[in-house]
Amino acid sequence: MSRLLPYGMAGLAGAALWIMLTTTMLIDFSGDLLGAMLVVDAAVGCVALAVQPLRHERPLAVTLAAVAAAAVSVSALGPALLAAATLATRRRREWAVAAAATLAVAMSVGDRLYRPLFTGVRPSVAETAGSVLLTLALLAVAMVFGLYLGARRELAASWEEQGRTAERARIAREMHDVLAHRISLVAMHAGALAFREDLEREQARETAATIRANAHLALAELRQVLGVLRHDDAAVVEPPQPTLLELPALLAEVRETGAAVTLDLGGQPVPRVEESLSRTCFRIVQEALTNARRHAPGAPVTVRLRETAGEWLEVEVSNPFTGRVRDGLGLIGLTERAELAGGHLTHGVHDGTFRVTARFPCPKW
Repeated sequence: MSRLLPYGMAGLAGAALWIMLTTTMLIDFSGDLLGAMLVVDAAVGCVALAVQPLRHERPLAVTLAAVAAAAVSVSALGPALLAAATLATRRRREWAVAAAATLAVAMSVGDRLYRPLFTGVRPSVAETAGSVLLTLALLAVAMVFGLYLGARRELAASWEEQGRTAERARIAREMHDVLAHRISLVAMHAGALAFREDLEREQARETAATIRANAHLALAELRQVLGVLRHDDAAVVEPPQPTLLELPALLAEVRETGAAVTLDLGGQPVPRVEESLSRTCFRIVQEALTNARRHAPGAPVTVRLRETAGEWLEVEVSNPFTGRVRDGLGLIGLTERAELAGGHLTHGVHDGTFRVTARFPCPKW
């Protein structure tokens, strides 16, 4: 229905102008040719309205044709104003000047040369100038409205692009978190195969199977992320993202590599918090564990979760400091992720222990 509204308004405007012209002519003039002039006026107005669907593909041509039709048809002014508004959304100054000049010439020709053929009376120069100025004022109003529509569309497109950029950044963070974890597991198991000569055949087979499984999972997750990036305009259903409820499974997976990881919940169950916050906390723990394996291999790691009276949730991952400061893109991404979730993240060495600590406001759930 909204698509037909502009055509309906243009048609009504043209019909109103035709009725005004008809009333004026029948009252002030007489003659056998007046009826023919009014029929031609209405017919040209209908043609001008009929070509309006083409104004999006050829805005300048349709606008110039419609305003030129005003020389023989006042009912074509309604469609001409609609075309002019569409033309203005393109923000081309030379097009606007061409439309205004064509309309001024058309109105002058219609007022001074065409209509006097049927009425026998030529209006004065002042009357013609007044008609032209009034028509140009209507054209200016239509173009201002078109400029407003164009600006609003550009703003909406800008917001949409910002949304796409933010979503791509989120996907990139997810890809970094997931793939870094998988690939670090593959590297650790591969290192065990390369340097441990005491492994039995069955142990070597199990390690190789673990490497293969994690490599396949990494490839599958990479394909999934790339699929979302390729089809970001389509309705893509993302799989459920991991939350703190999957934390024990993550730690069990890390322990399979031989790493010593301890989960400290303070005697409480895993905190139940809002899903997006829970997902953020899981990713922080996952990235911190990946960094620990990369920069402090073999060092024991402690994961601590504390919920303070349903008001604050604190996540801390710590391991003995090995003399290697790890201040890379991973920690920068985690800091940004924590801030987006309304919290803050700190990291550094305290009492010989490297700690990554994130704190979030946590209303009761």
